[in-house]
Amino acid sequence: MAELDAAVDEVLLGLGEDITKVKNQTYTTYRRMQNYACRYPPKRVKRWST
Repeated sequence: MAELDAAVDEVLLGLGEDITKVKNQTYTTYRRMQNYACRYPPKRVKRWST
């Protein structure tokens, strides 16, 4: 998953020098003047042990 995160960062930040990455508590946004991409982490699945 870390490799995928790094690849997404590289592509989105490579779209221009004025791109900023802002990490919030639950997601990451990439913006110029407005947000143009949001990345949410995958939901964790609760596994019930029997």
